[in-house]
Amino acid sequence: MTTQYAGLFKNQAARYAQFRPTYPEALYTKIFDFARLPQKELAVDVATGTGQAAAVLGETFEKVIAQDSEKEQLKQATPAANVVYQQAPAEAMGVPSGSVDLVTVAQALHWFDLRAFYTEVRRVLRPTGALAIWGYDLCTLAGNEAANAALKDLYDGELGPCWASRRRLVEQEYAGMEPATGFGVVERTQVHMTKEMSIEELTGYVESWSAYASFRSKHPDAADPVEAFRAALLAAYDASSAQHVVEVVWP
Repeated sequence: MTTQYAGLFKNQAARYAQFRPTYPEALYTKIFDFARLPQKELAVDVATGTGQAAAVLGETFEKVIAQDSEKEQLKQATPAANVVYQQAPAEAMGVPSGSVDLVTVAQALHWFDLRAFYTEVRRVLRPTGALAIWGYDLCTLAGNEAANAALKDLYDGELGPCWASRRRLVEQEYAGMEPATGFGVVERTQVHMTKEMSIEELTGYVESWSAYASFRSKHPDAADPVEAFRAALLAAYDASSAQHVVEVVWP
């Protein structure tokens, strides 16, 4: 993560670990079908956050090194016997050259110094290795226009000015951010994530957003916008409790 954006998730680590979505099996299937790795000895999960992807990779690879620049995120990371967590920036992984079978980046490429990152990836990958990058945009709430309107109002409204400028790169699906040279075949694909969440869990997910943390930091005495969002969801679903379960879809 570049210095300018360091610390954005420092105070969000517990919510990040509890409420961020896990990635579907179909995603990993697509990665391995594309990469066709001759061996699965070492994977490096860059900007691992609290280890959502690293823990799954640990089921396939002999060893996973999961790195993040934020110490607070790593404190909340998912433990696994063959996953080693380290504090390190994406642009300086500190692993031996030509030793890595797969480098993964989940929902984080927009924070990196791309030139330095791609140079580092080329250094650490084996000749047969691969790089997998993925992300997801604003979710939608299946079959409920009022709930989606409330979500969009929160995202673009009160929290809109608090999004880091690089967030637009996620909204643009990292268009134009592919490595220009040095990686052979480059492929883009789409996998949708779907998860059933209670309204309480959905608001917890919103509270894990960097824009929410920025809003609370800049406006500590302002009304919490998530409380208004929770009330709007209860009304949209005609729900009597925040334990009401809704279907959430990420593109």
